[in-house]
Amino acid sequence: MWEMLLVAFIKRTDVIFMSGKPIINYTTLGVMNVIGNKGGILLQFELHGKVFSFVNCHLASGANKAEAR
Repeated sequence: MWEMLLVAFIKRTDVIFMSGKPIINYTTLGVMNVIGNKGGILLQFELHGKVFSFVNCHLASGANKAEAR
């Protein structure tokens, strides 16, 4: 991905309450599904027994691009 950034800040005192391994995933959907100018990124982790999921995406704009989204 070229321009996508997703950051979650957690207090040092809360890091010990994280369980499992954080999941980080991304999908590239730009030109020919190779160039990363469109797509999405996911960050998911468990903290204090609750699952937090953060998603950021940059999709095709315009009413005629609904199927591409």
